[in-house]
Amino acid sequence: MSVMEIEPAVFGRIAATLLASHHADQYARCVFDHHEDTSIRALWGSSDPGEFAQRYDKAKQSMILNWVNRLSLANQMAVVLNYYDGDEIALRHLPDGIEHAMPYTASELYETLNSIQYNLYTNAGRCMFSHEDMDRLTRLIGTAAHLIIEER
Repeated sequence: MSVMEIEPAVFGRIAATLLASHHADQYARCVFDHHEDTSIRALWGSSDPGEFAQRYDKAKQSMILNWVNRLSLANQMAVVLNYYDGDEIALRHLPDGIEHAMPYTASELYETLNSIQYNLYTNAGRCMFSHEDMDRLTRLIGTAAHLIIEER
């Protein structure tokens, strides 16, 4: 099994796709699901509608960016566990503003996420992503696949 280190720019394009592509709402629902939506509505739902919309959008963006950052960190951990040679380990968070990139098409997103999903498993079969986050990744891959089919 070969695991490759994926550049931060790839994760920036994933973030851009989830936040600003033509299908951003569909993609975002895979990461920012009904549990988060319900929690935010319960917390801020009684506030001014304009203020609520701003808070909601900011919380949604923050959750999506945090998920993409965890995806990047999980990939880095898989690389380290497969190829660790005794040197010091340095995991890096994605830089601020990384989401200001060109979004992927559905086909590109599908291919990229499948490669990352493959990377997240070590040779010992351990997954470097939480079960909940892996479910989000699987839903996102499935959504991209459905969009590819719809576009044909």
